[in-house]
Amino acid sequence: MPCVITWKKHGYKSLAGFYETVVANIKKTAATALSPQRLLGKEYKEPPFPVNNDHPYYAEKPCQVIVALETNTPTYFDAINIVNHGAISNLPSDAIVDVPAMAIGGQVRSIHVGELPLGPMEICRRQITLHEMIAKATHDGDDSLAVQTLCLDPYVRSLSQARNIWAAFRKEYKD
Repeated sequence: MPCVITWKKHGYKSLAGFYETVVANIKKTAATALSPQRLLGKEYKEPPFPVNNDHPYYAEKPCQVIVALETNTPTYFDAINIVNHGAISNLPSDAIVDVPAMAIGGQVRSIHVGELPLGPMEICRRQITLHEMIAKATHDGDDSLAVQTLCLDPYVRSLSQARNIWAAFRKEYKD
């Protein structure tokens, strides 16, 4: 029953309800995902810098990615979370990065953007290391490593706050 409670907590009746919502969204957005503006080179205009971060253009687009892959329609994405594979040459190749990409030939392929300047590269490298540490701590059940990792996060201000965050995480996901 804990899984049902979690789904309800997020607004779905069950896992099946979640999948029904995903399928409905795919059907609803298929027409816009295949519009000329989304196809490579067809009336594509880059939007201005976001004045309103809630504008639909800046929303996540998983349905458009699925439609592009399922229909084998070449589609350009300004930014998508994908395995680096050298797109940003001074970050680890197995890191997940947010880069321009194309859905083409049944794959989402990153577009090479080169090296990041040293400052942004260091911030990204640090986050990659933190994510690796927290994944290892979670997988191994290592409470000490988890708290150490949280202490390295710039938004965590104290050891007691890190311990409280980890305790709340463990409580929420104990099942």
